[in-house]
Amino acid sequence: MLPRHLVVNHNAAKASTDSTLASVLNNGSIRPSQIALVYEAFQVSMSDFTAAQQILSPHAQAVFQHEGAMLEPATHLAWAQQIGERAKYFGVQEKVAHLQVL
Repeated sequence: MLPRHLVVNHNAAKASTDSTLASVLNNGSIRPSQIALVYEAFQVSMSDFTAAQQILSPHAQAVFQHEGAMLEPATHLAWAQQIGERAKYFGVQEKVAHLQVL
């Protein structure tokens, strides 16, 4: 799961990824040269993407295990949809990225 400090708007589940990114960019908190870093921070890990796909599958079991965690589509549906939207806009990381503090 994405570390809590990288989730910009975790309390507003209905806020779109577009509006979250627009907020970051419009508030002048980054330089244009840092846009790629912001996009990288919003990318989805391969593990989260795979879990989200399994949760969103019409053939998903009521409860199943993924990488040692128990997942329930009924409980994790909103999270899986958010992961899908982020992956659509920002992509999926093939490996763990190490973000550098500037």
